[in-house]
Amino acid sequence: MKKIFICAGDVSGDLHAAYLVNKLLQHDPALEIFVIGGKQLAKTRATFLYNIVDTGSFGLTNLLHKYFYFKKVLNNIVRPTLQDKKPDLVILVDFYGFNIHIAKEAKKHNIKAIYYICPQIWASRFYRIKNIKKYVDEVVPIFPFEEEIYKKHNVKVYFTGNPLIDIIKDNDRDIDIYQQFNLLRDQKLIGVMPGSRKEEVKRILPMMLDCLKPVLSNKLKFFIFLASPEHKDLALKILHDYNMISYFKIIEGSAYHIRKHLRFCLTCCGTAVTENLILNVPMMVFYRMSHFAFFLAGMIVNIRTIGMPNILAKRQIVPEYIQYINTNKVAREIQTWIDSDAKIKQLKYDLSDVAKMLGQSGVLDRVAAHISAQTA
Repeated sequence: MKKIFICAGDVSGDLHAAYLVNKLLQHDPALEIFVIGGKQLAKTRATFLYNIVDTGSFGLTNLLHKYFYFKKVLNNIVRPTLQDKKPDLVILVDFYGFNIHIAKEAKKHNIKAIYYICPQIWASRFYRIKNIKKYVDEVVPIFPFEEEIYKKHNVKVYFTGNPLIDIIKDNDRDIDIYQQFNLLRDQKLIGVMPGSRKEEVKRILPMMLDCLKPVLSNKLKFFIFLASPEHKDLALKILHDYNMISYFKIIEGSAYHIRKHLRFCLTCCGTAVTENLILNVPMMVFYRMSHFAFFLAGMIVNIRTIGMPNILAKRQIVPEYIQYINTNKVAREIQTWIDSDAKIKQLKYDLSDVAKMLGQSGVLDRVAAHISAQTA
């Protein structure tokens, strides 16, 4: 029986890893898969070893705690699993700071390691490619420009498209959302996506609400999309503080069937931006972090744009607002997007054109078949 060990350390990686596990087991039901991750991986038929997604993020304020926490996971879970279970393959999903140590352990045991959902070395800390080349046998990136980077540095790479194409397709459905939410047919739907982490919601939702205050209208319906139900109380408190609860409907989960109908969406930088790109949702991208983190980012980040549509197109397609913004100016721009059919039409055309760069459906099947072949 062939065995695979998989580790994912954040919410997005956990989702991608869970879909990959399901596809791998479809291709080969006899596979034995051991996983470290979060709630999504825990729902699969893999043997779930430990949850590091919910308990493993301590930010920059407690680096010592973070160091000893992950050292303990490495010593007590990863090493015994590699030694006792002797997997044929290790699959690492993003989360470089921890996963590169797993790659080193796999190398010691002569176990092949594949990096699926590669670290964003193109955005910052490019030097990491040296360790990836040294300890990882192959990378499976999800963006086309990543393939070019790894090929240039003689790293074995397999790119077949972005798996979000399949994930969205599998979870989308056609529902009359105007009827579902008792909306007027002429109401325009505006989305707010403040991020997948609690700290992001705390910092970015108020930023977005400040921009939306001047455009509030009964002709619009606003949806806040929360990645976790655990963020609902925080979002409600912020809405209450802004006296804006009556204008908003809180939606938990990905809700692709709602998002594809949005007139416009204020989107936190991250996976949601790529999802909206695939869904062809007009948007603007926001991000805000602590002043200290912003200072550090200024020293290590080597890209001038953060929105994936802009990165892929190599020009600005969607507006971006980072850290310090003029909320009145942004509000006027949002109003323009709401009012102008021509601007929305052009943006949707541009997004559709860029989305083609992410590949065609069937990505997960191709990746699973490729990985299964590595254990044959």
